[in-house]
Amino acid sequence: EVAREENVSPSYVTRLLRLTFLAPDIVSGVVTGRHPPELTARKLMADTRVPLDWSEQRNQLGFACFRGPS
Repeated sequence: EVAREENVSPSYVTRLLRLTFLAPDIVSGVVTGRHPPELTARKLMADTRVPLDWSEQRNQLGFACFRGPS
């Protein structure tokens, strides 16, 4: 229903909704530009197997040891 209302594909909506399960510190890092440079919007949207466990997300997305620009 959302896909139809927004005139996008159902798979796009599904991928977008999965991003709502990202750890809050990952979301904050992306919004403020403090994220690993290889983590792009394209990568986030393409990888639909992001784990629900926030610790595993940090490992998979490169946040586990990323300190960001000082």
